[in-house]
Amino acid sequence: MNPRLLLLAVTLAANCVFAALLLRPSPGPTSPSPSPAEGPVAAPAPAAKSVEARAPARAEASTSAPPAPAAPAFNWASIESEDFKQYIQNLRDFGVPEPTIRDLIQAELAKLYRPKFRALRPPANPEKYWERNFGPYNAQSTAQRQQEAALRKEQSELLRTLLGDPPASTNSPLARLFPDASPEVLKQFSELQTKMSEKQQALRDKTGGYMDSSSMAERRKIEREFHDELAKLVSPEQLEYYKLRISEVARQMRDELRAFGPTEEEFKAIYRARQAEEAARPVASVTGAQVREAQIKLDAALSESLGPERAKEYKILSGYEFNQLAESGIPRESLLRLAEMKSSAQQAAANLQKDTTLSAEQRTAALQAIRTETEKELATLLGERRAKAYPNNGGYWIQSLAPATPTITRVLAP
Repeated sequence: MNPRLLLLAVTLAANCVFAALLLRPSPGPTSPSPSPAEGPVAAPAPAAKSVEARAPARAEASTSAPPAPAAPAFNWASIESEDFKQYIQNLRDFGVPEPTIRDLIQAELAKLYRPKFRALRPPANPEKYWERNFGPYNAQSTAQRQQEAALRKEQSELLRTLLGDPPASTNSPLARLFPDASPEVLKQFSELQTKMSEKQQALRDKTGGYMDSSSMAERRKIEREFHDELAKLVSPEQLEYYKLRISEVARQMRDELRAFGPTEEEFKAIYRARQAEEAARPVASVTGAQVREAQIKLDAALSESLGPERAKEYKILSGYEFNQLAESGIPRESLLRLAEMKSSAQQAAANLQKDTTLSAEQRTAALQAIRTETEKELATLLGERRAKAYPNNGGYWIQSLAPATPTITRVLAP
């Protein structure tokens, strides 16, 4: 027999047997017969329904259950009302929280009063950009400011009428300053501040914004009256706590003491000394002799409370020129060295001015040499850039040492 035919027949027979094995159904699982000792076997759990069997059941359940009623559409017009009292009642009936109601009513009142405030502010005139009325901050007249203040008071009173006094807030500046004060005390405190601000604004209107010695004395009187009324509401410790943070004297001190860099205790000592000097100063205009006498007393009090060395530094570093340099990053040690240079140069220039043995040309040359040497030391101490800007930014004393060297331009003959 041909071997190839035999191989082909064997391969076909093997394929037929393999196909028969694949197509034969698999036998079901056989359950072992229970032995008499084990007892009867529990009946097997019913088999879970197939997906096809569960689908008709879901369809039947869905058709038998009644559909849920659709939620009614919310209509804001059913709540909003032009009558504020009715609007508030509708919000309450709907379950809106009281803080949210207050926010909504405040927003509505702001919208209502906005055109009234806008009418009291001069409109910008971009066509005349060179005039003061161009830009977002246009100057108001005294009458317009008074009308705007009256409108703000009216808006606040309307809100109070509708919703009562606002709940005490722990985030207000007064509440942070006096966390233990009652809401009634905070309310009176706020009213006193408003009255003081109104008096100060009336003073600015009367003087046209120009504060001379007389108007400054009037301003101090207004602040003293405010502090006297405040002392009836809070303890002496609380009053000083407030003054150290809010008073006009404390604000000025924070500006003047940047270069001095006081500690908290030094700040308090300087404040108390200046408060004592302020209280002793007459309300009316003072004379030059009174100012000098008050300064002598202040220096003595500071020397006692700060110590001689720190009192000397305070007197030196509280000037405008040193604060400007401290703001630009010059360290305190360099500022003190600058003060020594200033004192030495001024003293040397004063001695030259008194020297009668020198001619005018010799005196001018010597003064110019002092100025030149001082400017070189300044460049080393402050840096070239700051040294050039310093004479026109607080260091005016350098210009008084000697006139600047004129630049000579030679003109060549044709």
